[in-house]
Amino acid sequence: MRFHVNHVVAILAICLALSSFLALRRYGFPLKVCFGAGILSILVVAMFWTGISLTSGGGDDDD
Repeated sequence: MRFHVNHVVAILAICLALSSFLALRRYGFPLKVCFGAGILSILVVAMFWTGISLTSGGGDDDD
């Protein structure tokens, strides 16, 4: 199994979501806010990476 940059970005997005969730839980925010922050961080990374992928020309498909 070969890792591409897309896999690394996905793993980093999950780490960001988990860390933001845990940080907000530690400071006593409600559970709904913590889940929302985690989902929002994944969505922001996905939108950013989609924009980067669309403007770069899609050179990741070359083997």
